[in-house]
Amino acid sequence: MNYFAVRTFDHTGFHESRLLLLSLVLLVSLYFLLTRRDYRYLALFFSGAFFQAIIEMAYTYMGFRAPTFSLTVFGAKLADYEAAIFQGATQGPVFSIFGLWFVDLCVNEPRRRQTKEAFLLICLAVLITSGAVAMMAKGRAVTSVRPLFGAHAVGLTMICMAVAAELGLLKENGRRLTFIFYCGLVLFSILHFAPMYLMGTRFFMGENAAPPPMAPHIVVGLWAHLVDFAAGKVHFFAVPLALGLAEMKRRRPGEDEQHFAVAV
Repeated sequence: MNYFAVRTFDHTGFHESRLLLLSLVLLVSLYFLLTRRDYRYLALFFSGAFFQAIIEMAYTYMGFRAPTFSLTVFGAKLADYEAAIFQGATQGPVFSIFGLWFVDLCVNEPRRRQTKEAFLLICLAVLITSGAVAMMAKGRAVTSVRPLFGAHAVGLTMICMAVAAELGLLKENGRRLTFIFYCGLVLFSILHFAPMYLMGTRFFMGENAAPPPMAPHIVVGLWAHLVDFAAGKVHFFAVPLALGLAEMKRRRPGEDEQHFAVAV
């Protein structure tokens, strides 16, 4: 039996809130570039935008959205592929920067000491904006009904995981770093979707349009966080890493620790 991820929040300030988060992660990327000479954040910013736009266009092409699906951004409606590109450009960089920052906090002690409070503020911003959108979207019409276990959806996720795993072999500690990036995406998914689950603006249903029983509901929820969301985006990091755009820079003897990227 297939289960579907259903959401109702595409016309209630959700995408305006994503623009706010996009602005924050852009500032983070520029901060690390200008003060730490760390270009990895800007590389991941564009990687996330590119790959998330492809994912959204694939969802549109395969009919994973409701027939009436469109986005409303500051009163302007975007439909079909315009909406897909907009979603990719505004959401993908947030995922990527959050995941990369989580990697740095886990493997780089100086970076952790210097920026952990700022990272916690970003976590709080994700939680607050998602909660605000969830409250505004209560009782709204469904805008997306996406199969979680369909052959196309699972196949695309498995391909992304396999590609990321193989690319991880090309760099020292590549698989380890990619796994930490994955864990960061899981954390983002929980912060991002938890308020929506609690408010009923994102939920799961079976083929009979009824919510799954408790045990399957837990399994479906775990799949949504661990596989459907996080595992399907690990290539956002693995591809730039393999291309040398997200390599972990080692500090040279005598170099000021504030100006190196990360030590592994």
